[in-house]
Amino acid sequence: MLATTNPPTAEQLHRAVRGRLGRAGLATVDRNLRKLLAERRAIALATAGPPAAVDGRLDPHDHFPCRTCGSPSDLVAPIAGEFSSRDLSRIVGGHRVEGLTARFRGICDACTSRGGAGD
Repeated sequence: MLATTNPPTAEQLHRAVRGRLGRAGLATVDRNLRKLLAERRAIALATAGPPAAVDGRLDPHDHFPCRTCGSPSDLVAPIAGEFSSRDLSRIVGGHRVEGLTARFRGICDACTSRGGAGD
């Protein structure tokens, strides 16, 4: 999970694990992902459709989900980090802001290169 900039789905992880270990089942991968999520060692990301992707990066960063292929790409510089807690508290009417995630929409580089504008 940590070796990619596109958080994988359970099925994608299963293919990668089978490529390296051979006999691992999807249920084993799914069970281990649920454990990582429960221990907060990974986070589940909503994608354009099922299935959800799982991100092992816990550092502050944003995502760019492609509306053509549904794959969420990691964004290196967290856009949300550009705002201070004080600025955000003013924007949301005085509530104490503990975090912010930017939500982008569009088409990824790979789909754009293939002509997948999806308009």
